[in-house]
Amino acid sequence: MEKGELKILNKGEEEEMELQGYRLCRWRLALVGFGVLCTGGFLLLLLYWLPEWCVKSTCTRTTAHDAEVVLLRSTDEFRRWFLARVRVMLAPGSNPFHSLETQTTSPPSSPSSPSSPSSPSLANGHTPHPSDGSPAQELISRFSDYQPTQIRYFTFHSTKYYWDDGMQNFKLLNGLEDLEVSCSTVHSEHSAGLTRNQQEYRSSTLFTSSSSSA
Repeated sequence: MEKGELKILNKGEEEEMELQGYRLCRWRLALVGFGVLCTGGFLLLLLYWLPEWCVKSTCTRTTAHDAEVVLLRSTDEFRRWFLARVRVMLAPGSNPFHSLETQTTSPPSSPSSPSSPSSPSLANGHTPHPSDGSPAQELISRFSDYQPTQIRYFTFHSTKYYWDDGMQNFKLLNGLEDLEVSCSTVHSEHSAGLTRNQQEYRSSTLFTSSSSSA
């Protein structure tokens, strides 16, 4: 993928836009910060109203996949500029709507002694710590090989766009209204709350974060 390549969002729709990827540049940020001090904040106000100048004066061009900031331009007769900061969220799969069950399909391991040679290894090649039999250790051991996926996204006009590896472009994150999901469907599928698998995974991540911060 070339760095000068443009991506098209919402192709063929009313809100069609061109997208360019940029990465923050420290020395450019330092120069802009110095300019803001010298102008008493006037430069900051100017860059706020001119998104194109703001991005190009503080960032360098990069691919859309690696972008930290995206520069958007409408394809209508007005050709307006917008900017958005790319952020990262964790999800069970490459799509924010993927469920945890699709990523943890392996059955829980049967109890075994800590010195058993058949103990499973983690994805990074290390052997998991022996469980002391407590619920916390059992949960951590069960989900130790599960790594959530980092999904890059940005928000524009209260709408989220997330990076889709298949499309090699940012894709609109549809809501329940766009998916035409009825209230009865939501109630029938989610009235029971989180599944046991989801509860155990969230408990394991909670115990892991608590132990690492202690």
